[in-house]
Amino acid sequence: MRSAWRPVASGECAGVLTLTAGFRPTGELPWDKFRAVNLAFWTLAIEVQFYAVVWVAVRAGRWFYPLLGAVTVASLPFAASETAFSSGWFLPFWPFFALGIGLYAALECGALSVPHPSVLFLAHQSRVAVRRLATAPLMPDGSQEMIASEFAFAVGLTTVLWGIWRSTEGALQLAWGAAVLVYLGAVSYSVYLLHIPLMLLAGHAVAIAFLPGSSGFLAATVTTVCVLVYPFYRYIERPFMVSTRRSIPEARRGRP
Repeated sequence: MRSAWRPVASGECAGVLTLTAGFRPTGELPWDKFRAVNLAFWTLAIEVQFYAVVWVAVRAGRWFYPLLGAVTVASLPFAASETAFSSGWFLPFWPFFALGIGLYAALECGALSVPHPSVLFLAHQSRVAVRRLATAPLMPDGSQEMIASEFAFAVGLTTVLWGIWRSTEGALQLAWGAAVLVYLGAVSYSVYLLHIPLMLLAGHAVAIAFLPGSSGFLAATVTTVCVLVYPFYRYIERPFMVSTRRSIPEARRGRP
């Protein structure tokens, strides 16, 4: 029997369910610590820490952005550390999260409302990550090269979001490019839950037509996964979300 289907020890299962498995000092890559249940769950252990930091910052009132800025500065020395990457702590991953916070803060205060030539440079630089990311999801190694490539990709995505916001004067209108991003935002949780098995399935199928590691292979694999998750989103996730929204007003009115 394949080791992937082996019985999970109670202690190992408890570590995954409580998200503490990420802190095991085993030297494993973060996702390997959650392999017994679902590799993708390793990011939950990081995200919970993100939200804890944001909660503290919200409680700090007017010190919200200064506190997040201090955490961002403190995270920078850990961003390229392979040891820190596997430690289970959030600091090596915080710069990715800070990109989104920074973009929102800048747009909120109007600091990025005027086009800047650097947007083209950043968008160009993000292309450097594409070839490495073609194989990184299938063969992750936790190396500095992988970390740098993924951060470059995150910078490129942030730049694209900034460009769409500016081009529509503060409103994400449903132009074809924006519509794609809106769809990806809607199905993002379904992608998160299913991308590991679907990526492997799609990767094997796409390899028939594209050379593994090529830009065409990456684009075809990602596109296939994003399409395949739609039935799960449409018939499982979305109905649950709608029913939950309807139950909240009823609960407030004291209905059973």
